[in-house]
Amino acid sequence: MDDGTARFLAPAFGSGRYRFDPGCMRPADSRARRAFAYFEEALASAIAFNWTEPDQVLVLDNRAVLHARADAAATPERELKRLMFRVKKVERR
Repeated sequence: MDDGTARFLAPAFGSGRYRFDPGCMRPADSRARRAFAYFEEALASAIAFNWTEPDQVLVLDNRAVLHARADAAATPERELKRLMFRVKKVERR
């Protein structure tokens, strides 16, 4: 991982969740390279959300989906805001 100020090791899978961000993650060993290759291949079939109108909102469960943002260098006016909501877990039948 490289967070811009420090570099450190972090697992792609931990606490029952996956993490994959090719922008700041680099594989450190052969097992990590296999995981990286798997996620890069899966990325090819990802669903892209296209922003077509001002003030659009995308809501997702950060713990249930693997997500990423595309490079926004071409749109420097783009603004991202992160909100967190705590909800009670509902039993599914």
